[in-house]
Formats: sequence, structure tokens, C-alpha cells
Amino acid sequence: GLEFGYQNPRAAVEAVFEQFPTLAKNLGRELGTTSILQQINVFRGDMDKRGGWGSHDMASWQGFFDEILKIGQISAPVKAEDVCTNDLIPAANDFDKAKVKADADGVKLSEGFAALDVDKIKAHLFDSAVK
Repeated sequence: GLEFGYQNPRAAVEAVFEQFPTLAKNLGRELGTTSILQQINVFRGDMDKRGGWGSHDMASWQGFFDEILKIGQISAPVKAEDVCTNDLIPAANDFDKAKVKADADGVKLSEGFAALDVDKIKAHLFDSAVK
């Protein structure tokens, strides 16, 4: 899933669009590819500092729970460790990354997806971000 999308975002989006043509029609190739690149940025992060795909930064989660308590979105404190776990991360990341990369690299893209410039999309991922 996400590793394949990281290795070949256009192929991942094209595969999803083949299964969900209405989504393809509503988003289009460029927005679909932009969306997966944004998701990968959030879900992957810096793998040198994380335990793999899906790894939770408990301090960040705790900060989130503290903030939503402070602004009144929840009425009782939440301990991150009570609702988040990294116990499943090693097993979830126990797959052949080289095979996933080879599979992703081996996909023949349609002409429309092949024409997308992923580096250009990446260069503008945060143009609309609140600064």
C-alpha cells in the first residue's frame, strides 16, 4: 500500500482510479497524485526517526489530545498511550521492500499518468499551506 505509493505514486493513484472511476472523474490525475504525495509526507515522515509505516509519535499525539481538551473538543483528558500503540508496527513493516520497489518500478503507466511531473508536484505541495 503506502510503500508502493511512496515508490511510484502515479501507479498507486492509477490503480485506485481503475477501481473507483467516480473518484478518478472527481479528482483527476494531478490532484489524485498530489493527494497521495501529501498523505505519504504525513504517514511516512523521516523513516530514520520512526519505527516504520504507521509508527506513532506519542509526544505529538499527547500534544494533540492536550490541545483538544484545552479548546473544549473533549471533556476529559486522554493519555496517548491508552489509545495509540506501536506494538503492531514491526509486524506491519515486515515485508520485502525491494520486491515492492521492483513491483512499483515495473508498472507501465498510462500516457496521462506518465506525463505527470511528480517532482514538479512535490515542489508545490505546500503552496497553499497556512504559514
